[in-house]
Amino acid sequence: MKTTLAQQNTCFNPYFLYSKQVHTINFFDYKTGLIVFNTNWFSDFGGNNDYPEISFPFEIKRRIKTNLDIKDAFYCKAANKGEINVYIPIQLLENFTHTKDVLKYETEIEIIYTDIFSFDLECKKDARKLNEVGEVEYITLDSEVRTVKVGGKYKIVLNDKGIKIAAIKDTLNQDSTLSNVSTYTIEKMLKYLDITIK
Repeated sequence: MKTTLAQQNTCFNPYFLYSKQVHTINFFDYKTGLIVFNTNWFSDFGGNNDYPEISFPFEIKRRIKTNLDIKDAFYCKAANKGEINVYIPIQLLENFTHTKDVLKYETEIEIIYTDIFSFDLECKKDARKLNEVGEVEYITLDSEVRTVKVGGKYKIVLNDKGIKIAAIKDTLNQDSTLSNVSTYTIEKMLKYLDITIK
């Protein structure tokens, strides 16, 4: 038996399962009893849900309380009234991969990495196309098995400039009159001043 999560309308991102709004989809490892990653919906080209309907090739059953040591997918009440959280063992996902420390982006003071989790899932997909007059249109592609990707938590690594700014900020925080100086302000000051810590 398969289970389908679907948006109720295109301008409202969350999924619904059995007429209940899904707050979070948690993917867990039943061998360790730990949540590996979670998401609210899946997105390829922005913050919105790009997959209006997803289907898992197994049943998602109702449970009274959370138990991450079982081999079945389940849902239970979320803290928000009327919402549910869904729990899916990663062992049930087709072609599940976990790629660590993928470069997300880099700034003048830091490098941001994320983990990428991907797996195959039957789903409809929102896409963009150009119409006859060159305007972008949004269309929904039919349901088929696609590889979906979810970004994990960010890992921030400071470069040399970022380390220097962090040290200056820590020093300034020791004086209550200077503790509100922002990282942005310190970065701008370093363009004009050679600041050293005593």
